[in-house]
Amino acid sequence: MTQSKKFDADGSYLRAFIPELRALKGKDIHEPWGADAAGYPKPLVDLPESRERALDAYQKLKDA
Repeated sequence: MTQSKKFDADGSYLRAFIPELRALKGKDIHEPWGADAAGYPKPLVDLPESRERALDAYQKLKDA
């Protein structure tokens, strides 16, 4: 999501390759599950939570 927002801010790439998202307006393109885009599925992984777990694991390895 971060990369999408940063490098495809207007969502043109996503709209070109994901037909289900073409009708979305504005920034909804970057989080379509919240915009109810034709039943677009919610993420399987909680990204902020998984990021924290990864950073914690990295820190533990670094401190060892």
